Amino acid sequence: MSIKLMSRAWELDLSQGEKLVLLALCDHANDDGVCYPSQAFLASKCSMSYRSVINQIKRLESCGILT
Repeated sequence: MSIKLMSRAWELDLSQGEKLVLLALCDHANDDGVCYPSQAFLASKCSMSYRSVINQIKRLESCGILT
């Protein structure tokens, strides 16, 4: 878990879904932002559908927050 990245994520102006998925990713990332949770795992963790997680990740990528 990267507290550094989670603190930065809280400060971003994002939709609820985007922020929740980003925080879930931060929860599994090292301080360099590297993480590999599956989309199915994220869907379960965030109480979202698999498709919703994919859409949130695409939005975060289009904003340049995720690569």
